[in-house]
Amino acid sequence: MSKARTLKIGLGGAAVLLMLGACQSPDEIASLDDRVGALESRLAAADASASQMEAAANQCTAACQNAEARTERMFQQSMTK
Repeated sequence: MSKARTLKIGLGGAAVLLMLGACQSPDEIASLDDRVGALESRLAAADASASQMEAAANQCTAACQNAEARTERMFQQSMTK
């Protein structure tokens, strides 16, 4: 999931909770605020996790490209012998 989409979903959920809060008592609003805070924390954690996964995927891609290049060179060398 892209960072932009994750952020959009999280902010959309927070907006819905805040709109619902307009019709609630002060205690219920405080509870909704706590839930929004929890959602924002989860969003930040998901964003960090997505960044780590993206970095790992980039490392895998680079390793595969390097292995492919080495294999191609070895193949070419074996064909010239």
